[in-house]
Amino acid sequence: MIPHTIKIYMAIKRYLELVERVDLLVRQKATGSPPQMAAKLGLSLRAWHYLRDELIEDLAFPIAYSRSRQTYYYETSPPDLTTLFAHLLAHPPRSLRNDNDEIMGA
Repeated sequence: MIPHTIKIYMAIKRYLELVERVDLLVRQKATGSPPQMAAKLGLSLRAWHYLRDELIEDLAFPIAYSRSRQTYYYETSPPDLTTLFAHLLAHPPRSLRNDNDEIMGA
């Protein structure tokens, strides 16, 4: 049972670290183009688009992209990460779940 719990914890921890990095880059308006953002996060472009969509659709991140400035930005107030992290621990995002609604890697 403990290894299962550790795997869940580690998957959520990695996800939260990624969300923190996205938040920092978006707040600083230092994301660059979508391919540049993916590279900064160590993700493929497809993985970045999936994560971006998940943040916008599932977690209500008000993220938008400016083609003229070549950066993502917050359209409205950015999310409170402390509240968000508490929510994520209670309700892990779909990218951490498999088709059987179980935590991936567990």
